[in-house]
Amino acid sequence: QAQQGQARDAANQHAKGDLRRIGRQPAGNLRQRLSVLQVQAEDRPLAAQLAILPCALTAQTLDPAPGYGASKLFDSAPGHTITGLGLAPNGDAFYLETDGSFTAPTKLWKRSALDYSAAPSLLHHFGEPRFASFVLFHEGRIFFGENSTGAILSINPDGTGLDELGTVPSNYDLAFDSAGRAFISASPDGFFQSKVF
Repeated sequence: QAQQGQARDAANQHAKGDLRRIGRQPAGNLRQRLSVLQVQAEDRPLAAQLAILPCALTAQTLDPAPGYGASKLFDSAPGHTITGLGLAPNGDAFYLETDGSFTAPTKLWKRSALDYSAAPSLLHHFGEPRFASFVLFHEGRIFFGENSTGAILSINPDGTGLDELGTVPSNYDLAFDSAGRAFISASPDGFFQSKVF
């Protein structure tokens, strides 16, 4: 029980560390249940009030810092984990989900901001298990990647217009600058040194 308490305290302390950042859990946590939480700053403007934070917390709770509140929005499918999450400006959530035993196909889902508890819409089905790395909404499209094959793709929010943009082995994340240039973090030479392309 002491070890469980220490693990819970460490997980809660990690979650308190920076609620503005979207965190990822290492691959070892694939078997743990993943909840998606809405974090709201009580004294911030509406645009700054919403953030979605994926956490695989051992205690299955979030102990928010003073001035913040949290409530669960939805769970992954039973036995699955969310390994990439992105939001549209209107709050629609797009996420990649993989089963904990890595035997079922990885899927890209959409949940409407109007009702996160409603059934999600399937946008893309990989047809096999993939280790998903990121999801990003940018200029009306969803960009997503997986590092099993290194594929980087984009799709419209309604699931049409799938575009295979290329591959970057062991990709982890994607960001765009104000000029629309894409930056990708990856470890194509192994896990001991990452690069940004």
